[in-house]
Amino acid sequence: MGNIILPACFPEAAAAQEEVEALRKEVERLRDQAVVDAPSPQPVGTPSYAAMASYPSATTSPRSSKRGSMKWASAGSYSSPTPGSRGVQEVLFFPDPAMPCRYKNNCKRYNCEYAHEETNLTKLIAKIDAAHSTLDICVFTITCNELANAVKNAVKRGVKVRLITDDDQASSRGSDIQDLANNGVEARHDQNDAHMHNKFAIIDNNLLINGSFNWTRAAVLDNRENILITGDSFFVSSFTQEFNKLWAAFSGAGNVIHVTNI
Repeated sequence: MGNIILPACFPEAAAAQEEVEALRKEVERLRDQAVVDAPSPQPVGTPSYAAMASYPSATTSPRSSKRGSMKWASAGSYSSPTPGSRGVQEVLFFPDPAMPCRYKNNCKRYNCEYAHEETNLTKLIAKIDAAHSTLDICVFTITCNELANAVKNAVKRGVKVRLITDDDQASSRGSDIQDLANNGVEARHDQNDAHMHNKFAIIDNNLLINGSFNWTRAAVLDNRENILITGDSFFVSSFTQEFNKLWAAFSGAGNVIHVTNI
């Protein structure tokens, strides 16, 4: 509010001038106080600074990637502290910083470039290792040997494993699908020009693993991927029904992946 100048020759005008000036100062004081008290603007859905401080950041890595020398660190994982009646609630984000070392904490190699601490891949493998009776897998492809070995170990423990995959990827270079079929996994593909692009698994009919994550080494180390792990009965039941529907649809002779000479 700008100054209002009134002729000083009138006493009433001078008094009015003083009142106007006092009002102007009060308005400015209230405006300044409002600015001080107002919270900093923050878009809806923006995490708190405390949460952001725990987020992983980009780091440089000697291992090159298709996006250059900048390599993202492990994108983190989040678990529900109170899963309650909905069962296990966990989210994994990739990429991981490195593949897990086979020797884990007993590694004696100098400057070993593999991960010796828990990673999101080892968390996923731990879920497969905990399977007791059944493991239904419906994924586009499997080329990550660590995951393939976990599946084969499940078969050795007596777990019934069924696998649905894409027909093009089943025979692609580096695929572990045929090796899994040769090692006791019941495997089928879609035999279709379109892709079987699902990426989920159901463990013991009570735990769902689902997300963008392909079961590949590139998904572990390079891609931005996610996995949701939940025991919520609605989601487990829904994905179980879908798996069984696909399993029945891919029951033809041309869909079954037979054991080859080992």
